[in-house]
Amino acid sequence: MPALQVKGLGWKVPPIEEKHFTVNAFHRVISHMGQSVDFAWIDVCCIDQEDSATKMYEIGRQAGIFKQATHAYGWLNFHTHRNLQGLFDIIFDLDNIMSGWELWKPSNTRDQSCVPKLRHILSTLESLMEDPWFTSLWTLQEAVLRRDAMILSTDGWPLTLQFDRTHKIRLEMFCNTCWNILVNIDDYADEWPSEARPLTSQIHQVIRTSGLFFTMTNNPNVQYGMAYHRVTKRPLDRVYAIIQIYGFRLGESLQPGVAVTLGDLELQLAQQLTFRSSMLSQWFVHTARPPEHRSWMISQRSHVPFELILYPTYSDNMITRMFGTIEPTPRRTATFSGFARPLYQLDDMCRKELKRFRALYFALDAWSTRPLETIQEPRKLDSDHHHIPQGSFRKMFEREVTFRPGAQLQAFLLGDSNSTSIPYDYHRAYAVILVRESATTAWRRIGLVWWETVHCEPKPTYHEFVSFGAEVH
Repeated sequence: MPALQVKGLGWKVPPIEEKHFTVNAFHRVISHMGQSVDFAWIDVCCIDQEDSATKMYEIGRQAGIFKQATHAYGWLNFHTHRNLQGLFDIIFDLDNIMSGWELWKPSNTRDQSCVPKLRHILSTLESLMEDPWFTSLWTLQEAVLRRDAMILSTDGWPLTLQFDRTHKIRLEMFCNTCWNILVNIDDYADEWPSEARPLTSQIHQVIRTSGLFFTMTNNPNVQYGMAYHRVTKRPLDRVYAIIQIYGFRLGESLQPGVAVTLGDLELQLAQQLTFRSSMLSQWFVHTARPPEHRSWMISQRSHVPFELILYPTYSDNMITRMFGTIEPTPRRTATFSGFARPLYQLDDMCRKELKRFRALYFALDAWSTRPLETIQEPRKLDSDHHHIPQGSFRKMFEREVTFRPGAQLQAFLLGDSNSTSIPYDYHRAYAVILVRESATTAWRRIGLVWWETVHCEPKPTYHEFVSFGAEVH
């Protein structure tokens, strides 16, 4: 197989499978880049793929390289330029059509209903996703690091907007369009016929598994969960190809030459995350049963509920406090120290203790050994017009999960967030659900619970939460 020839390299550039792209196509892309920059960094050329120590060191530097580059490009080389431009024209046009409510109202005439439009959206997205760029794990990390990347076709030409061919398409524009499609589908789905539901589920699945809504989130756990759906040749790259999103250097990228297993890397990532933020380390739900002693650990078989894709930061007019600590142990368990209260007491908390209660959510970890194909959204306990819960959290919870008699359930307080902007003043508290069954002394994590109040002064307190410490398996 041919390889790109680069002068001055002391190593061989890996050969190219022409079913992906040709050397000539590669030259055209580099020539286009050369119109605006003098130097280009291309991973397949600029990293010695044969020297493991050098390669791992360079992997640890990728975040800095991408962030300091003046330009970034995403090269989609599966489709011809004409076909790729046509697919993008359709997707951007469909986004505009979906914004027009009158075109999506139910109709007795099948060809005027939403069903053909939904099929058109699905087929267009699936055609676009045939490009390996959308399934590569490494490109997911690179896309997150440079959301402003300009999209180039196989010929090295930029893609443009249909209404203005001088306006070049950037990655974040496309991702925002995919997000808008998801939002519009959710807004209108209740009005559509039953035959539309499988199509909406498939569109959701295509966009969510591709990770193409990452521009709307600052929570890196979202991308880590998406990595499970991406392709990579080396098992260790399951972690190496995503850690730069967190800004971490782990394993051999931190200590070149010191061999590690995939399990070691996953543990190191979870440990570093608890050191950075015990609250963020638990903002996920398992989509498959975690290995023994790892219920506390995030993994690529995890999912971030929609309500938690934005991590509160001061730049977003949010103030965050953390109340608990999570410390990994040599046994690969973790010690949870802080404050907790029995889970059943949250009903009284919402009904009697919280002023101006707005809502309570809970999301449970899956306990099947096979990953769930369809993600269950969090269950929600709403308030009425008088800020009183409409129903019982305890009954909702018990309908979702069954434990043997005598099991202890605790809500371990992680922290809270408060808005600093008065017109949108609200308070949200977060807890992880822990269980200890009567036949064992071991605690394990089984899910998350969080609740909100609005326009509430003084802010809620946590006097009913008592000191708690336990080793979580």
